[in-house]
Amino acid sequence: METSHKSSGSKTNSTLIASKKSSLKDDKLEMIKSESVASSSKAQQVQQVQASLTKSFKSFGTVTHDPSAKTFSVSATDKDTKKVFNQLIENPDQMSNSNFKDIQDKFVEVSKSLKKELGKGYAVQLNQPDKNKAMIIAKDGKIVYSIFS
Repeated sequence: METSHKSSGSKTNSTLIASKKSSLKDDKLEMIKSESVASSSKAQQVQQVQASLTKSFKSFGTVTHDPSAKTFSVSATDKDTKKVFNQLIENPDQMSNSNFKDIQDKFVEVSKSLKKELGKGYAVQLNQPDKNKAMIIAKDGKIVYSIFS
């Protein structure tokens, strides 16, 4: 039985990324209420955005904020997701067999929301598993860094 499980590894990885992507979709990436954000100080706005991102990514991972870099970082917490991301980092040629592009697109959407709500220059990054290094960084509606480029 174990050998058949190993041989279907890449199919399992694609399925896992698809399920993570769909869990991101299901959370609907909560959009911030502009009226409440507009009447707040910048620090309060950033806190509200971080709370919204934390809620949006709750099934995916944790969200932290680096105010000096104006960056919100997302770190996967699920061990299977971490395993898939590590496999993609080690074997970027598997990228075409995964739905990682959809995850990148979600990060672009989030960065557009950050630009709209907080102004230019705010970024959202997906960290490599168990590292404080980016896999991708989206800023002002564009991917500005990808470990796969």
